[in-house]
Amino acid sequence: MERPYVICHMFCSLDGKIDGAFMSTPEARPALEEYGRIREFYQCQAILYGTTTMAEGFSAGILSGLPKSMGRYPKEDYVAVSEEENYIVSVDPEGILGWNSAYVEKKEGPERMSLRC
Repeated sequence: MERPYVICHMFCSLDGKIDGAFMSTPEARPALEEYGRIREFYQCQAILYGTTTMAEGFSAGILSGLPKSMGRYPKEDYVAVSEEENYIVSVDPEGILGWNSAYVEKKEGPERMSLRC
């Protein structure tokens, strides 16, 4: 199996925010367009988001409903389905996000992306 090639490619405001009203301002458009060109150049196949970004933009407010007393989940490797072309990987250490599907609609980009938490 080929190992992934990881590039940290981020678009953020000067105060470190990765989402918000600033992204829809006319001043941000040139930088967003360049961000998209760079992403295309590297042919990115996955995006990594944390709990806050996923909760605000993708999980539609659905909570996991897992009891806090559930204990630890065993650490093990996960190999995603290979026929998918685009992935969103969600880092959710508290286990608060919930999903009703294995796919999510991304604001911009492919119509659907495989969700792997």
